[in-house]
Amino acid sequence: MAILLTDPVIEWFNAKGIDTETMGDFGISVDAEGAVCFPYGEYGTKRRFGVPEGTRSFRWTKGVDPQLFNLRDAHKPNLFLVEGETDTMKLRQEIGDNEAVGVIGLTGIETWRADMAQFLQNAEHVWVILDNDQDYQVAGRVDNAWRAIRADLKNAKRLTLPTKTNEACEFFEDYGIAALRDILDRQPKARESRLKTLDLELPQPTVHWLVDHMICK
Repeated sequence: MAILLTDPVIEWFNAKGIDTETMGDFGISVDAEGAVCFPYGEYGTKRRFGVPEGTRSFRWTKGVDPQLFNLRDAHKPNLFLVEGETDTMKLRQEIGDNEAVGVIGLTGIETWRADMAQFLQNAEHVWVILDNDQDYQVAGRVDNAWRAIRADLKNAKRLTLPTKTNEACEFFEDYGIAALRDILDRQPKARESRLKTLDLELPQPTVHWLVDHMICK
């Protein structure tokens, strides 16, 4: 049974730049065992132990595989896919309730599954922000996760945070939403093809053969 958020839990979220209004908007609560509960809609709840102190551990609703967080935004034409619930909440807080832009959360770096693409594939743009860890082993896992996402989601583009900025919550400690827009604006644009469009309805041109019916000029 959910109980009111305790002051230490509120302070833990506040330290990440997440205010109480955002906690309420996402339905965050604490259960009788002291776990922070992140609602995943029809897919159940992810419980996080060790907030604010203690050994960190997670439990999902029994029989439920890890899911995407905040799927209420999945219908929006422009989406950010970020790693972790708190990063999802913080970025959504900065963007606001915007009908054009939403934020979806990947619950863990290695929890992406191909079937998750169905919730994102109709968006015009999906910008993926994964943790920018400097440890080469963790960075390798992050790169593998990105390759898996990119293979399943053709409209995805990866945004890399500034050096030494590990995650979205840290990004907003030093920057604002305008800086994130600048990063988006600096993304390479798709080049226009220099090839002419072939009109198959035009009359077939005269063929000049070098070798009759084998090689043409």
